[in-house]
Amino acid sequence: MRLFSGMAVALLALGMALVAPAAAQAAATDAVTGLTVSVAQAPGSHTSWQVTASWTANPDATTYRVQIAADAAGATVFVTKDVSVTSATLTTDALAGGQDYWVLVKPIAPSDGSSTGKQFNAPALDTTPPTGSFVVDVRTSYLTTTYDASYTLSTKATAHVVQQSLEAGATRAVLAGDGSAAQAWASGDTFELSYATAGTYTPHVLITDAYGNTGDVELPSVTILEDKSGPSLSIAKPAKPSKKASWRTVRGTTADSGVGVSVVLAYVVEKRGSVWWAYDFSKRKWLKGYSSEKKTESKSKAMPAFIQPSRDGSWKTPAIKGLTRGKLLFQAAALDANGNYTLKKITQVLR
Repeated sequence: MRLFSGMAVALLALGMALVAPAAAQAAATDAVTGLTVSVAQAPGSHTSWQVTASWTANPDATTYRVQIAADAAGATVFVTKDVSVTSATLTTDALAGGQDYWVLVKPIAPSDGSSTGKQFNAPALDTTPPTGSFVVDVRTSYLTTTYDASYTLSTKATAHVVQQSLEAGATRAVLAGDGSAAQAWASGDTFELSYATAGTYTPHVLITDAYGNTGDVELPSVTILEDKSGPSLSIAKPAKPSKKASWRTVRGTTADSGVGVSVVLAYVVEKRGSVWWAYDFSKRKWLKGYSSEKKTESKSKAMPAFIQPSRDGSWKTPAIKGLTRGKLLFQAAALDANGNYTLKKITQVLR
């Protein structure tokens, strides 16, 4: 009797050990509860939906399978994702706007469980290109030669795209139309176009919204020209040219239809007896030269006058002091921003 009782206890303990794990595995096969589903258009995409599901944890499940399917039975599955947490986000472009679909969730580890389903409706996607309005500030621009910050010589022409309106949240990029890649327009209402060669170009503004829809705004063409001609230049001869006082200040006009007049230079030499003298505008005095006018011009350290023309193109020299009798040679040169120049001379005998 004592032996039978001992065997009974052992068998009972063995039975409990076998039953306990079986009960835990069975719990992992239970369907999940509390399933919720939300759906929206996938950010950055005008062809995809983003479906997010969440559910209450099954205490004994370690992995779940989440699917988007055409029906509750899961006969047609569009996308599957296995996760070890109680939520999942799935992205797909296999749906149709306005149609009903199902999210199916089930435990799959440590054993395959039952599915829980939740129906949802796929909203219509936003596939409309964003809008914006832009203008170009100039239709014609000239190539100009400049030095950059590292003193490297470069030639370019510029025009500006000006934003008048833009759909909220949209980003911008600009195609210059010269074959270069699109450039991001990060901030501000003005974007500078830069061209290195002459030609006619058609810029575009590419507008992209949060769903990747892109609008292409074609702008009026921009013609880039190369200015190879010097400015026009005139020197006004005084009413009484032989009088010294008439040349105390010399006037004239200049204009440039291309890149514009940069500066007018004035240089004065006077022959006194057999020697030419040059006027230094910076020191306001005459410097003795040589018997040769050309040698005096090339060797003299006399500084010319640097004159900025007025808006209407008129210019005048600073006062020329100390003029005497003799042969006067007045020279003026108008330079544009590309280094093109025009030179004019007047010779006059002063008495």
